[in-house]
Amino acid sequence: MKQIIISYEHDTKCTIPLPGLKLLQDHENLILSSKQEQIIRYHLVPSEEAQVWCLSQGKGQIIAWLKRHKTTAKAQAELKSMKTWGKVLPCINIPQVIAHSASYLLLSHCAGQVSHVLSAQDLRQSAQFLASLHNLPWVDQDSLALSKALHQRSLSIFKQEENLKSTLQSQASLHVETFIELIKILREPVPISTNDQLNRRCPCHRDIRLEHLLFNHHHQDNVVLPSQKQSIRPTLSIIDWGQSRPDHWSSDWTKLCFESDQTPIIWQYYWQERLLSIRLSDQEKRLIPRMLRWALALHTLNTLKWAYLHQKPLLKTTQKLQDQTIIQDHSKTQDHIKSQVWKRALDELIQMNNFALSQFTL
Repeated sequence: MKQIIISYEHDTKCTIPLPGLKLLQDHENLILSSKQEQIIRYHLVPSEEAQVWCLSQGKGQIIAWLKRHKTTAKAQAELKSMKTWGKVLPCINIPQVIAHSASYLLLSHCAGQVSHVLSAQDLRQSAQFLASLHNLPWVDQDSLALSKALHQRSLSIFKQEENLKSTLQSQASLHVETFIELIKILREPVPISTNDQLNRRCPCHRDIRLEHLLFNHHHQDNVVLPSQKQSIRPTLSIIDWGQSRPDHWSSDWTKLCFESDQTPIIWQYYWQERLLSIRLSDQEKRLIPRMLRWALALHTLNTLKWAYLHQKPLLKTTQKLQDQTIIQDHSKTQDHIKSQVWKRALDELIQMNNFALSQFTL
């Protein structure tokens, strides 16, 4: 076997740990697209949930991705979701799992681009994917009813309610009123549908946002691994299945609703697809948008809670670094992370304040 040569991009902070390097070396023939070029370059991609390295060859041609989860269980969960759900949907393309070991996944590259203005075809494809995913056969064996599980998630917010409110009053008083309104929404009974197909857990991606929807209308640009056969592929690829698990269908809308003015169009196409197999009364149809609003309130307050809970250790880390006069740049990095977490939380509060429920009726 030829020796793989790995060169660095950026600096040594992006170095792949030895178990990851071994996984690469054991499967190099499956990712090298050119036998003449034996150098694989990599760089670390910013990610909150896992460590992700982009692997490239030649003049920056992306050939694969290496992902390291925090635990082996999380890696196995993503692997299972892609194989059990993603792979059986004919309307999309997903990353191929080239190899895996413990908490590492070596994934193929999905060609395509993130688009912030979707064509009519792209909008329909996105809706078709979500409807097909949520309609997949799934037996909910969880002993805790979904309505009770959602209620328990809201209780975790109420435990931090006073802390969150006081923090907003001191740092972002303009958002306190929105916060109070969201708390009111969350205190309402969970407006979950009585329809058996909508009040159960179903397969969910749980991290649907524009950057995870890749559109490729030029099939000839697809990177085909040596182990793959050339074939016609869907133009839509769905990536990053790391948070995927059975959940309420609304979990796949909580991020997408804040990202694009075109989301209401995807919403309408989505329900056109789902209502082909589900019969809802007028009263149940009025309940659906209310459920979406409740889920968005929960998501927004969870982001705020996450930011609050993570600020304290970050502040302590920053103070410790300053006290010991350790690398000043690292201290600035911690401050940047903290500010980005809060920025996202405040951005979502603004989005919820501007959220128009009338755009999401059935």
